[in-house]
Amino acid sequence: MTPELLEAGARQREAHAQAPLPKATQSGDREAAFGRVLATGQPDFAHGVALYLEDITVSFDGFKALNQLSLTVDVGELRCIIGPNGAGKTTMMDVITGKTRPQQGSASFGANIDLLRLRENEIAQIGIGRKFQKPTVFEQLNVFENLELALKADRRARASLRAKLNSADLDRIAEVLQLTHLRSLAHLQAGLLSHGQKQWLEIGMLLMQEPKLLLLDEPVAGMTDEETERTAELFLTLEGKHSLVVVEHDMSFVATLTQGFKKVTVLHEGSVLAEGRLGLAPKPGREPIPHELFELFPVLKQMLHRRGGDLSGGQQQQLAIARALAAGPKVLILDEPTEGIQPSIIKDIGRVLRRLADVGWRGERMAVVLVEQFYDFAAELADHYLVMERGEVVQRGRGKDMEADGVRGRLAI
Repeated sequence: MTPELLEAGARQREAHAQAPLPKATQSGDREAAFGRVLATGQPDFAHGVALYLEDITVSFDGFKALNQLSLTVDVGELRCIIGPNGAGKTTMMDVITGKTRPQQGSASFGANIDLLRLRENEIAQIGIGRKFQKPTVFEQLNVFENLELALKADRRARASLRAKLNSADLDRIAEVLQLTHLRSLAHLQAGLLSHGQKQWLEIGMLLMQEPKLLLLDEPVAGMTDEETERTAELFLTLEGKHSLVVVEHDMSFVATLTQGFKKVTVLHEGSVLAEGRLGLAPKPGREPIPHELFELFPVLKQMLHRRGGDLSGGQQQQLAIARALAAGPKVLILDEPTEGIQPSIIKDIGRVLRRLADVGWRGERMAVVLVEQFYDFAAELADHYLVMERGEVVQRGRGKDMEADGVRGRLAI
């Protein structure tokens, strides 16, 4: 929530507040499938869907950040979005909030509000709140004052000067302070909060706006383990009362939120690659975590209960290889596994790859394809080699002949 959005749209807010309420219907004010009368700016959730994205395409100088992306999020759903850097996750949020306009496609809030026709402040006003990766709070104000400033009310200068908190406002602030674990810090200057507490405060400021849809971009990045656990508790509490879209790289956090049965969306190169429950189903008769993995990488057994983000670069590389092996592949492809890794771990990885090529994995033969620029590492392991330049194979041969063939002089192998 940026300061600009707190002030923008004040006139629209006043107009919406003065709009006549819908008259009672013969159905006893229950929403009917047809003929409903909605207040100005009110999204129509009668079909149970909060957000519709269809064939959204966004290009930047020929690069497609989003490529015919289609996605729906149900009312009250907590949806996690995962994917590598550059998959289009942040651009998707930019489209939903009006920051970026797509070249094609449609985006709707409920069944009736075309998001592509609205400005950023108007989208915030109708009930879509966004939390960016870096927390944005008023650091010179205390926690209570930040939440007070974020109250859903007329924020023009004259109205603000006359405004006084009523009992309902105080109750709402107290409720949000409790939800966000900041009750004991209500009168602490926001700039003195920890990184995780600032994240909670910004989420609280969004909640003060009473959003129907919350977009949360990497909300636990930089948090401690305890803060991450509390954030998961908060989101699970909000689920059902709000629709939540959570973009996150921390897979342990995603697993906690999805609880093994909720839908996860995987983005890749601007499109939906897969949707479904999170988890890797083991092959029949096999253990979920093959014990052979710990024989290949003993350090992983020692680090079994540590978060992946807390491992060293070399340990993360070993973990990545182990995760690939857990799926029981017949071909293992590695893209520069030695980059930025200390020499002792490079030797360990080389030992594992040689063993996989020689004896296979769990009784099955395996091919290993290694893309590498570290000549000595590749020359020690290769049975055969290919040299590529500008997308073409320019040289090939047996691994034992690499030195004689002059491969060392090549830039990439």
